[in-house]
Amino acid sequence: MEQASINTNRRHQMEARRAARRKKKKRQTIFLCLLLLIIILLMILMVFKMLDSNNIHEIDQIKTVKEAAYTEVPPENIVKEEEPPVPSSAPIPVSVIPGESIHSASGYLVRLRDQAVVMNKAGTEKIYPAPLTKIMTIIVAIENLSNLDENVMISDEIINTLYTQGAAMTGFVGGENLTVRDLLYGSMISSGAESCVGLAQRVSGSEDEFVNQMNQKADGLGMNNTHFVSCTGLPGDDNYSTCKDMAVLFEYCLRNDVFREIFTSDTYTTSVTPPHPNGIVLKNSVLSELTENNLTNGGVIEGGKESFTNSSGQCLASLSKIGEDEYILVTAKSDGNPKSEQYHISDAVSAYNLIN
Repeated sequence: MEQASINTNRRHQMEARRAARRKKKKRQTIFLCLLLLIIILLMILMVFKMLDSNNIHEIDQIKTVKEAAYTEVPPENIVKEEEPPVPSSAPIPVSVIPGESIHSASGYLVRLRDQAVVMNKAGTEKIYPAPLTKIMTIIVAIENLSNLDENVMISDEIINTLYTQGAAMTGFVGGENLTVRDLLYGSMISSGAESCVGLAQRVSGSEDEFVNQMNQKADGLGMNNTHFVSCTGLPGDDNYSTCKDMAVLFEYCLRNDVFREIFTSDTYTTSVTPPHPNGIVLKNSVLSELTENNLTNGGVIEGGKESFTNSSGQCLASLSKIGEDEYILVTAKSDGNPKSEQYHISDAVSAYNLIN
């Protein structure tokens, strides 16, 4: 009995110890869980704190940038961007040629690509364009006569009147049928007055009406100091222009392919007609004289139209190509004459040679 009681007490003690261990383990588990929860909460708080700190920094940066955008930067602190390279099509400066380099009293030299003035010697002073007038005659005829093979008859009246006036002639005779092309080349290469009047009458019915068209064209091109009274350029006080105005006209004409072809031709043979069964061979003598004088800078003279009267002196409109650029030169009022030194030729060669 006593032994049983002892065994019972031992069992109770053991259960009590086991229960105490379970309680202790449970308390330890609860403590560890609480500790882990605290650690997790602390970590979450630290993460939020870091995020808030970063947001504040970003806001400060944005605010600084905005403030900088509205803050004037001192000029010395501005970083200048590199200027872009100049495109090849931009105007290239030209060296201005002094007017003293030519004999003629007036001269105007222009680069065609951008109308840069290379020389201006009394370019706006009044001149008498004489047969340079025929440049306007030719372009007005080209723009009004589309069929260059159309026939035009030169009358006896035209021939007789012009011979009486002492005008330069192509060599056609009264009653001869020529093409418009023949008359255009005759007007340019041989400076034939009968060719000019034949074109004028074909375009407008009369020379007077044609001259009105010439003056209208001059007004349209801004040739404000120019007035024509004839299509041939025969002397007359009211037939006047300037080298600058004639250069404006010349530049305009060279845009026309038909005009350019005629202007740069050295020879042309007119149509076969009964009076001229082999045609008339026209030779551009002024172009021959110009090309005989080689340019020392490697350029070439492509075309030329000369004129002379006692009131105009020697005049010349010429075209050259130097390097990749074309140039036009109009000179007037040189002291020479057809039997003297050809100053208008030497002037063109001298001026073109001075272009680099």
